[in-house]
Amino acid sequence: MPGLLDGDLAEDAVKAMGSVAAHVSLVKACRDLLKLRGIPVFRLNQRPVQNRNGIWSSPGADMGAPDLIACLPGGRALFIEVKTGRAMQRPVQRLSFDHWAANGALCLEVRVITDLEAVLPH
Repeated sequence: MPGLLDGDLAEDAVKAMGSVAAHVSLVKACRDLLKLRGIPVFRLNQRPVQNRNGIWSSPGADMGAPDLIACLPGGRALFIEVKTGRAMQRPVQRLSFDHWAANGALCLEVRVITDLEAVLPH
């Protein structure tokens, strides 16, 4: 989708779309940016489903798994959790991020594409 890498357009999309649509859009923008910079990336959680309590999860993925995993130049792991609207990391996600960060990974919560741009090499 043209313009998703533009910070202002991505922010407008997050504000304008419903939370699931905004999440999908922002995940795609993150993947596009990483690929554009030559950084290998893959999406871990493929098909989120909503349970009867209204909680979204990705069956088959480990609890606390991030949306995207990438490898920065030099070999450092980058774990990306995309959040839109008022969504917050669940405690298990926070614990996972803390554990990975303690072991050298860069763990990033992305709410707008500029959050990711700020940590990437140019």
